[in-house]
Amino acid sequence: MFTMMYTEGIDNYFDPQHNSMFVSGSHKIEDLWDDIILPFNQLEKSTRYKTADTMYKQNEKNIKYVFGHSLSGVLVNHLNNNHKSLQRKRVQIYNSPLTALDTVHKNVKDKSNYLDVISMLDSHAKRQAPNINIFKNHFSYIVPPAA
Repeated sequence: MFTMMYTEGIDNYFDPQHNSMFVSGSHKIEDLWDDIILPFNQLEKSTRYKTADTMYKQNEKNIKYVFGHSLSGVLVNHLNNNHKSLQRKRVQIYNSPLTALDTVHKNVKDKSNYLDVISMLDSHAKRQAPNINIFKNHFSYIVPPAA
């Protein structure tokens, strides 16, 4: 799903067949601002957060799974922290720049590849074997069959 989203430039996608919401990471020039404000805890003011928040609210009753990659892993984690209803759903994030200062609830499964430079400080992540190609390493994610 993420490959299609990056190829077609899609930020957020709701898959009603699998009751899943996907939020892609940085892939547009506008996303650089969100990357810059990330360390200053201002993500909730970003357009990316606001559009993901709107999608979640519009589909809240139908969503069972939420997936985020890279920057959107942090964004999805913020959504999870701000919506009690989301904390009863499954959240999976991949290769995200979370830090030890981020609150991560039990419903969040955080995976990262060894050698991934974007998520190297993520102390919450369960580490997976790296891809030898550094670029592919960051863009490797396995979405569970249920989603």
